[in-house]
Amino acid sequence: MGKERSRDEALDIFKGLLTVLMVYCHVLQFFGDGQLFWQNEVIVQAANLLVFPGFVYAFGRNCERSYYSKPFSKAAPRMLMRALRLYGAFALSGIGFRVLRENKPLAAGTARRVLLLSDIPGWSEFIIAFALFYLLALLLHAPMRKAKGPLLPALAGAASLLFAFIPYGAVGDTRLQLLIGGEGFACFPVAQYAGFFLLGAASLRAEGDGRAGARLLLLAALLSALGLLRALSLGGLPRRFPPDIGWLLLPHLPIALLAALARGLAALRLPLRKPLAGAGELRLPLAPLRAAGRASMAYLLLSNLMIFTMAGKGLMPVLKPRGGLLFGQPIQSPLGALWWTLALLLSIALILSLAPGAPLKRKENAP
Repeated sequence: MGKERSRDEALDIFKGLLTVLMVYCHVLQFFGDGQLFWQNEVIVQAANLLVFPGFVYAFGRNCERSYYSKPFSKAAPRMLMRALRLYGAFALSGIGFRVLRENKPLAAGTARRVLLLSDIPGWSEFIIAFALFYLLALLLHAPMRKAKGPLLPALAGAASLLFAFIPYGAVGDTRLQLLIGGEGFACFPVAQYAGFFLLGAASLRAEGDGRAGARLLLLAALLSALGLLRALSLGGLPRRFPPDIGWLLLPHLPIALLAALARGLAALRLPLRKPLAGAGELRLPLAPLRAAGRASMAYLLLSNLMIFTMAGKGLMPVLKPRGGLLFGQPIQSPLGALWWTLALLLSIALILSLAPGAPLKRKENAP
């Protein structure tokens, strides 16, 4: 498949946008008041619809770029190591939820259940899903290298949506539910969301081919249209846990449009006339967004631990309005939650900048 492609700056921006939306959604879920501010529910549902499928789509593009361009012997060790690191991040987040959010004792039994995947604590299922996605990507390494062009991955991705018709009530084992879904707890089953991974890989293969790109966009529009019909038939949003077929169909076109926005931002150059040097170009200051995209899983883990601590200890800043500006809005409101989201992201960026091997120096689009 040739030499590994250069870094995808647009993908960093795409993931950065998703990271901001993800943390904002979590702040609203823990501290927002939907009864006082109806907008909270709209923002949360939009984030729920886009964030996880969007990251899986980005992961598919990254695997196509970083792993499927290499022989199995070179790609496999790195993929297995990343899966192991994500498993560790899940354990930290899951145990943190039980101890910091629910104020349970840090007992051996609590840790053991999380480590053995018999307990999947809330807001941590996102992370273990990506550890499993690395294993799926590893299994697909040979067939993806043999498949030529975007057509087969795209068709396989669309076909994977049929896993949504699994009889969820018959799936009892916790670990099996992580793979194919079930009704025991909230999770993102790998089989149902694999379509976003395959379509992400197909989208990278289609770059430079206008006709293939147009077909993929048409497929995304068709899938989302079917999801909209499903939502209309239900009289509201389809079920998220376990995922209804409509929930899996709806995000495709919004994800494609958000990816197009990220490409536009990455390519945008504003004309600038310098007084002495003549004309030049001005780029948007998107470095913080790109950095968040490169270290999205670190942002998720650290923001989870911070939010769990604040919620578990009752640390609720700015509960009453203190002025008309953003900084004076209560955290229960969309504006107040946005301010605290930005403060949280800034704190995490500072922490990561002090760590060895800071995200800005990394060469991979890790999820």
